[in-house]
Amino acid sequence: MKKLFVVGALLCSVLGSNNALALDCFDGSFVQSWSYDADTEVLLVNSFQDTYEVKTFMPCYELSWATGVAFRSFLGSQVCHGDDVLAVDAFNRVTQVCMIDTVVKR
Repeated sequence: MKKLFVVGALLCSVLGSNNALALDCFDGSFVQSWSYDADTEVLLVNSFQDTYEVKTFMPCYELSWATGVAFRSFLGSQVCHGDDVLAVDAFNRVTQVCMIDTVVKR
C-alpha cells in the first residue's frame, strides 16, 4: 500500500511540474487571424492579445489551402483539447474536420 501511495505521489508531482502537459484554451469568438505551417502541422491562432499553437491528432492537410477556419467547441466559445478545427474553402464549405490534440499559449 505504501508503494502505491509513493508511486501516485511521484506521478502527481511529475505531471504537476511539467508545463508541456498544461492544456490551454482560447476564446474562439476572439480569433483575429491564423496561419498554418504544413511542415510542423501547427495552426497558429491569434486571439485577442495572445497567440496559441494548435496541434491536431492527425494531419489536417486542408488547412494548407483553406481560406478560413472555424471551431466546433463543446464548452461554448472556449476552444480546448478534444474540440474540432474546421478547414473552410472560398465557397464557405467545410473541407476537413480535425480533432484538436493540444492548445498551447505561446
